[in-house]
Amino acid sequence: MSRVAIVGVGHTVYSDPGSLKEPYWKLDFEAASAALDDAGMTKGDIDAVITASYDLYDGIVISAQFSAGAACSWWKDGTNLAEDGAFAIPSAYMKIRSGMYDTVMVVSHGTIHSHDVIMKSSNIACDPFFFRPIASNNLVLNALQASRYKDIYGISEEYAARISVMEHGNAMKNPHAHIKTEVSIAEVLNSPVLCWPIRALEYCPASSGASAIILATEELASWRATSKKIAYVKGIGWASETYQIGNNGSLDKIASTVKAANMAYEMAGIKNPTEEIDVAEIAGVTPYQELMLLEALGFCDFGKAISLVEEGVTAIDGKLPVNPSGGLICTNPVGGAGLFSVAEAAMQVMGMAEGHQIEAANVALAHGMSNVCGPAARASCVVIMESEK
Repeated sequence: MSRVAIVGVGHTVYSDPGSLKEPYWKLDFEAASAALDDAGMTKGDIDAVITASYDLYDGIVISAQFSAGAACSWWKDGTNLAEDGAFAIPSAYMKIRSGMYDTVMVVSHGTIHSHDVIMKSSNIACDPFFFRPIASNNLVLNALQASRYKDIYGISEEYAARISVMEHGNAMKNPHAHIKTEVSIAEVLNSPVLCWPIRALEYCPASSGASAIILATEELASWRATSKKIAYVKGIGWASETYQIGNNGSLDKIASTVKAANMAYEMAGIKNPTEEIDVAEIAGVTPYQELMLLEALGFCDFGKAISLVEEGVTAIDGKLPVNPSGGLICTNPVGGAGLFSVAEAAMQVMGMAEGHQIEAANVALAHGMSNVCGPAARASCVVIMESEK
């Protein structure tokens, strides 16, 4: 059966929300235009468009009404997901595999103006009887999760700081990254505590920017192989947890990511992720969460992720580079973070990751999470891509 290919990728440059002078749909337009240029297509070549956004964060009811037109969906099949952008990839994949569409454009953005907006919005999204009254929000609940993991496995602050240093160093090589500041372990450890044990230089920023990806049938994509590499979707998986935080067992294990990864691995025929995947872009918003995700994705046993960091396995020049883009600790377009990760992973496989390209990156994994209601990852999505064979 025909494979589904990624033939175009477009990024804006991600920046501080306070510097944003134009509405978010202008970012969607910029990313969509870049993806069309990369694919050598025009808007008339696109059969369907999927946008992913949150009205809660955009501050506009049915905010997709503006993104849709900017993403060239006028007089086309248009769909909006009220989810993280990564979840639009399975939807686009299934549209093409249905045989009804040859090309699908996926666009997602993040434009929250401050962390204060994130904190208030995420508090509103929490359970109104038990969690909202105790000031629960993304930061507080991520800290709760980090504290649980830290205590169970004895993760020192120094090791967490090492991950932040690594991510900031990677971001320096990425022309699209938001935070481009090299930091030392001492600087991380001396940065203010936002909510114990998370420090300012260990927590994701609020970033403005957008990403766009064009998927197509293998037949339509074949012409691109004459001039540019193609990324084929090898496996996809997604899973959701219950709404209430902690109902799925211990906070130190992200169950939805485990299920999504296993689904994607089965589809891709991957038996040993650490040996078979060349590069990974994962959606950890703190160093502690990144360690948890390495375990949930099956790169090591639970509680053993810190060994991968100690041995340099996840470094940009390691056996399994993780977040060569700088990850969400340096670029976090809330709502579009997952698609940012998918775009970065696709660029690695397509040989387009200027400045931070991993050699021989033939198989890449991208991971996205939707955690408006807390850090326990209410939903997770995993996408595995490979270069043409």
